[in-house]
Amino acid sequence: MAKTVHVCTGGSGAHTLEEVLKDRPDHRMTVVNEGFGLGPLSDIDKSAGMATRAAWWNHLLKVAHRDQWGFDFADHVGLTDLAQAPDPGEIAMIWCGANANEQILLRAVCHVWPQTPLWISEVIAAQPYDRYQKAVGACPPWVLRRMETLARPLTEQERDALAADWLRLTAEDHLVRLYENGEIRGCDETLYDDALLAQCTRAFEKAITIAGHVMGANMGIVGDTFLFYRIRKLVEGGVLETQGFAEDFGDTLVRVA
Repeated sequence: MAKTVHVCTGGSGAHTLEEVLKDRPDHRMTVVNEGFGLGPLSDIDKSAGMATRAAWWNHLLKVAHRDQWGFDFADHVGLTDLAQAPDPGEIAMIWCGANANEQILLRAVCHVWPQTPLWISEVIAAQPYDRYQKAVGACPPWVLRRMETLARPLTEQERDALAADWLRLTAEDHLVRLYENGEIRGCDETLYDDALLAQCTRAFEKAITIAGHVMGANMGIVGDTFLFYRIRKLVEGGVLETQGFAEDFGDTLVRVA
């Protein structure tokens, strides 16, 4: 294969992929430390849209007691990590699972790198029957190696359709997105509230336990930071109550009001 830029989202998947690609001089990585499944995408290719997105994420992180991460996020907001296109002669391999973050990344790459030959390495190709391995980050090294052997080039028709879908997403006002049946669906940020409330009773329980049950239900792959944010919003709305807020929000005790 030609010199290759491997594109993936940040986190555990990037670390595993780095291990798989080590000692391969013609291969390098572009890690996109963004979570396109959450937050505003409207006009994200413009400075105003990026500022709106950064402000939303900074507010979420503050509410969830994760605001120490805000400085790092500011360096990666929007399409920043894709600003440098591959060199002529390089191809791009996009590592993609069946979840909104990675599927929207796929669409973003098709939009911003129109001149680069693009390949896709899909979790579903290597693990078609495992519904729990919907993300690259959930896959061990041997699965990533199998994914690479099954990778394929995107056709021009596929690229055009994916790039057009990116433009659709950046024209909508949704704050949460799910990937279902091959399509990305926009939702309100209250999407997980009912699932969170279903885990709450009149007995106090740690926020991390409540969030963990929802994360374990595999509802579109959502992280604890966003769920802490929604728990805080439910407390502010009087639906839930706490005994104050712990420095680590996950230790906050929560129950039905």
